Amino acid sequence: MQVVTKKDEVKQWVSGCRSAGHRIALVPTMGYLHQGHLDLIREARRHADRVAVSIFVNPTQFGPKEDLSSYPRSLQEDLKHCESEGADLVFAPKDGEMYDADHSTWVNEDAVSLGLCGRSRPGHFRGVLTVV
Repeated sequence: MQVVTKKDEVKQWVSGCRSAGHRIALVPTMGYLHQGHLDLIREARRHADRVAVSIFVNPTQFGPKEDLSSYPRSLQEDLKHCESEGADLVFAPKDGEMYDADHSTWVNEDAVSLGLCGRSRPGHFRGVLTVV
């Protein structure tokens, strides 16, 4: 299993997989993996030749009343889980890798999310959609 922290490293890995004709599945997470994440990795393995897992605690998903600093993190445990489930790549970017200092572009959704937790977590889905 390969662990990378830079977007360019992911692009290089994806390019190599595509050149080899491999199907790639991505399991995006914010880490602190639980059984549901592991099930997703197993399901991805069933449908793709290569499985990538992203582990990124996305600060833009946290609303004004939510505490980013208290979000649980367990990268070493997460990596063990990913390896045991057969992930080929883990993308675990450092803070600052995903958003440039002058980041100003967002992806917004204002209707579907209201039926989910969009009403109680303002800005959450904007952060999810933008990072994806």
